[in-house]
Amino acid sequence: MRVLHIASGDLWAGAEVMLYNLVRAQRRLPGMQVAVVVLNDGRLAHSLRDLGTSTVVLPESRLGVGRLIQAACAVMREFSPDIVHTHRVKEDLIGGVAAALAGKARCVRTVHGLDEAGSSLRVRVSRSLHRVCVRRRFDATYAVSRPLAERLKATFGNERVRHIANGLDIEALSTGASACTVDPFPIRIGIVGRLVPVKRQDLFLRMAAHLTQQAPDKFRFLIYGDGPLEASLRDLARHLGIERVVHFEGFKSAMATEMRRLHLLYLTSDSEGLPMVALEAMALGVPVVAHAVGELPEVLEHGRCGTLIEVHEPASYAAAALDYLAHRAPFIERAQRARERVVRRYSAEASARAYLQDYRRGLEPKLRPGG
Repeated sequence: MRVLHIASGDLWAGAEVMLYNLVRAQRRLPGMQVAVVVLNDGRLAHSLRDLGTSTVVLPESRLGVGRLIQAACAVMREFSPDIVHTHRVKEDLIGGVAAALAGKARCVRTVHGLDEAGSSLRVRVSRSLHRVCVRRRFDATYAVSRPLAERLKATFGNERVRHIANGLDIEALSTGASACTVDPFPIRIGIVGRLVPVKRQDLFLRMAAHLTQQAPDKFRFLIYGDGPLEASLRDLARHLGIERVVHFEGFKSAMATEMRRLHLLYLTSDSEGLPMVALEAMALGVPVVAHAVGELPEVLEHGRCGTLIEVHEPASYAAAALDYLAHRAPFIERAQRARERVVRRYSAEASARAYLQDYRRGLEPKLRPGG
């Protein structure tokens, strides 16, 4: 079977990490040939090439949508995929139209999370075109979380939407994380992700202010990632008087090693699908404190494998950190169960097999011999 993925590759965030892990696992499956089109020559493209994956960069900074479709069509005619698997809205449009022009490949897509809010005329027109394209060209929509799948079914129908969880290459992650010793104090609390509104680093900073008032010098706060909100978040830290204990770490290529140095990993997002950073922290044995949204309650086994926050406000997140300060043992026990759960339920191999099984559902009559 021949699979062509199409992705942006402009960032190295959850969707890109998921795709990298999926491609790595798919390449190990017998009879699978995988190629990838990316629209930016960034870390995803470089990492895929390092795997030996056929990777074509179609630079969206220089090509308009029409030329991107033409170029993707040319790639499809050369590679002749059975499956075109897209990731995110723009890539859905490019892949869906190009596949219609190039041949009879089956189109599928993964939705990694809810789209950012927007109500401009351009956004509304784009969403309408996207819905038409998905309904006419895509046989399957994969949601990375069950709540996301239920929302998508309301728009695209029960029969076309399935839930397939993200998977993690646990061996590669563990190998890439350097061993380190973490001192008991100060307690290092981290948050990882793009500095964008939905991730709510502002709430994380207000939690930090609570903790700094209640337990001076006991905590340090590390914000990993870059994005458009960095300047305003730095201003907020100064306004709250906590700039001495807050560190903006930016993007780190060796994020697994950085996570191993944390006592707690926080996820304070307003919404989530299935965040890869949560799976990574769990695999590394780092206790997770997360807003109870998306697939996180299921992943954390409703509190057995991490701490879930129901009331989405700074004081609730601060209370969890104070609990850790007073009694660390329950957090460590939950983290141990979390690692076992990731190994058992969220491997990249299991995710790749689930995708393969669904790819085959629409291809059985026309698969190439041995595909």
